[in-house]
Amino acid sequence: MIVDFEHHYIPAELGRRLGMDPTRKEAVKTRDATVHAQLFDLEAQLRDLDRVGIDVAVQSCILGWDTTLENCRLINDCTAAAQQQYRGRFVGLAHAPILEEDGLRELERAIDELGLKGITISSQVNGLPLDAREFVTFYELMRRLRVPIFVHPALAPKGYSLMNDYQLPVILTREFDLGLAVTRLIAGGVIERYPELDFVFAHFGGGLAGYRERVARSARIASSYLSGSRITSIGFTSTWQGSKAVQSRCAARSRASAPKEWYLRPTIRRISITAIRNRARASMVLDCTSNKLRSCR
Repeated sequence: MIVDFEHHYIPAELGRRLGMDPTRKEAVKTRDATVHAQLFDLEAQLRDLDRVGIDVAVQSCILGWDTTLENCRLINDCTAAAQQQYRGRFVGLAHAPILEEDGLRELERAIDELGLKGITISSQVNGLPLDAREFVTFYELMRRLRVPIFVHPALAPKGYSLMNDYQLPVILTREFDLGLAVTRLIAGGVIERYPELDFVFAHFGGGLAGYRERVARSARIASSYLSGSRITSIGFTSTWQGSKAVQSRCAARSRASAPKEWYLRPTIRRISITAIRNRARASMVLDCTSNKLRSCR
């Protein structure tokens, strides 16, 4: 089974609420994201999945990481409806402002009542790193809900004043912030304190696997986390040339790997999926990320 864990979807109602035209085919830069008509069109997305050979797409909303509770409720309702309508093809992740009490209640509603299969957060929230003490209540809730946490790069990360020119926020800042988030979750002891939590990191963990030896030099980071025993690799492989399947381990458990963002060109995506299937046949079995995701079909 090939699972695309980073598959973006925008409910048309949310787009209209934010002043967008869901039918506009030209890509438009909006709210730190690039928006185009196919992000609203589930039928078009399904045709792309079939064309390139993806079995299941895990949906997150590209406008959902930095928005209001009301908008998050709309996203979750629409995502749950899509999950039900296209059962076995689309799996939904919940959005909410996780540092607010009402936001945590919305996560409970999205998982317990709507039946979404996981939640998604960005690599920093309100400028705070994911190991900040303000997240304790959120992690305690996730311990109870027992669903995966998908970490996506913050679209407008704070704290990088020297990286505002030359499109650096898109080219470097987001990826660096994601790698920083993974490192702080390890160094800050979050993964150790909550070993039952399942983290899934986008974009190859911001490329952390490429410099994990340097990160492991820190006395605060146990080398076992960055060796084969705990994390073989973090996140997902994806390049413009093609992708390969990588086994991801977090807290000593095997996790799935998947291609990157849905809106890559179909020919590139097809090459990537072929590479994943060939690698899977040779060395591993791809699976969904948790028991709840395994039951999605």
